[in-house]
Amino acid sequence: MIRVIRFIIVIVGLISISSCIDEINLNIDNDSSFVIVNGLVSDVPGEYHVKLDYSPIIGVGNDNIFTPISGAQVVLNGSDGSSVMYTENPEDLGDYMATTSVTPGVSYQLDIITPDGQSISSQPTVAPEASLDITGLDFDVANVENFNTLGNVVSTEFVDLFVSLDLAGKKRDALRWRLEGEYQFVERGRMLLNPRTCYIKEQLDFNNIAIINTEEVAGDAIEGRQIFRTLMNERFNLIYCFHVFQYSLTEEEYNYWQRVEELVNIDGTLFDPPPGSIIGNLVDNNNEDGRVQGYFSIVGQNSKRLFVDVSQRGAFAESTCVDGFGGRNNAEECSNCPLIRGASLVKPSYWNP
Repeated sequence: MIRVIRFIIVIVGLISISSCIDEINLNIDNDSSFVIVNGLVSDVPGEYHVKLDYSPIIGVGNDNIFTPISGAQVVLNGSDGSSVMYTENPEDLGDYMATTSVTPGVSYQLDIITPDGQSISSQPTVAPEASLDITGLDFDVANVENFNTLGNVVSTEFVDLFVSLDLAGKKRDALRWRLEGEYQFVERGRMLLNPRTCYIKEQLDFNNIAIINTEEVAGDAIEGRQIFRTLMNERFNLIYCFHVFQYSLTEEEYNYWQRVEELVNIDGTLFDPPPGSIIGNLVDNNNEDGRVQGYFSIVGQNSKRLFVDVSQRGAFAESTCVDGFGGRNNAEECSNCPLIRGASLVKPSYWNP
């Protein structure tokens, strides 16, 4: 009898406890899909892209997969009466391209109409003029020690990229640096009589945010500011080329990327307030409370290249492909380099390291 009474008390206690626990509704503000816009155009004539995607919905399918928006209308309109229509790439849906440029001092607005009729516009922005040239680029090889999962110290080599600027007598721009990479690859393998050379382009800095407001710099120069770090691997076996693009930003865009940088580098605890969303320069014309993510950049541009030979810093990057008898285990791309993504057999006109 005593056992029965004790059992009843335990059950009643558990029911009482559970009735005191309220359901916690985590408002992650991502229970529906919204449009993400990313694009850039500068004052240097060239091919520019606007990427349109629907965001993933948390808990539905793969949370990291974006859905390309195909069949949209994308137009860049200028206050000088200019209008440029972007064309979708049939081999990369959601990617819209136009060969164009902007004129400093003219205001521009990107207008988008999605297939379901949603109207999106970027806030009108006066195109800035680039006033600061890149006076120098340099690199170094850094050896970084960390602990692996077994608690052992392991050493990893990285290639660091540095930029220098002369600020004397110049307009103090807010700047952002972006990079593209390109490396030389010579075919290797067993019984390969006429190895070819490929030049392989790659995107480098998806998660790299390198910005500075030069108005806050003391002195008339920036010397050796690090703007990028990448793993040293087989890409650096021969010659690597960094294509560095320096963008002069409006104050509004600099503030946006500064907030993004702070969010990317957040270092807090479980009990800190959540970072939330960062509002860009895009609006939903159909719904003033509508949510559009991303940023459409209108910038002034300067650029410079740096050819890197890591042996100049006493380093060596070994190729994953081998010659001779051992080449029987090579990947197919080792003896057929056009199979490598971004590869071309055509030597670029500027390739003269």
